[in-house]
Amino acid sequence: MHFILLTHGIVFATVTYTSENINYPETRTVDSVTIRQILTGLKTHKMLEKISVLILDDEANSTEEIFEFLQKEGYTVFSANSAKAGQSIIKREKVDVIILDLYLPDANGLDFLGKIKAEYPNIEVIMISGQGDVDSIIRSIRLGVVDFLRKPLRQIDLSSALARTKKIQQSYRIITWHEKKQLSHSSELELSQKHAS
Repeated sequence: MHFILLTHGIVFATVTYTSENINYPETRTVDSVTIRQILTGLKTHKMLEKISVLILDDEANSTEEIFEFLQKEGYTVFSANSAKAGQSIIKREKVDVIILDLYLPDANGLDFLGKIKAEYPNIEVIMISGQGDVDSIIRSIRLGVVDFLRKPLRQIDLSSALARTKKIQQSYRIITWHEKKQLSHSSELELSQKHAS
């Protein structure tokens, strides 16, 4: 993974956003961009808007504690206590990150993780569990989680995991913005050439 580190501690990917440790659905290469281009994009696009988090945990008390903590941290937060309810939220709301319990009342967390990454590859997932074994941790990493945290959660660990995840999301937004800009420029150039001929 090739990065350029800019202001505010934000990591911007400029060549590729795949990693040996994180299974993204594909490898995409983008042209190197200048710092001026990136900063211009930051000023004119909402690439640094709030990250939205869905808490999907079967324990109501745990969910409420995480919900209140993340709201105070400035995140847009949704919560659900079952896979079915979580799926409903994902369909109707913009979700960037899911904090996913390994054990849900109506689904296995790993199975749900696989389904989410297949349908919504740009949603990042942090897996949580009080009983996670080594095999579950390894499988979850292979399915694409960015972190695996033990319950009961410590706020400092959750904050660190979300900070890493936020950098991935912001990097992806900038890559997407740059690709759209290049595509738009190419289309305008083709149209100009047609009119000239």
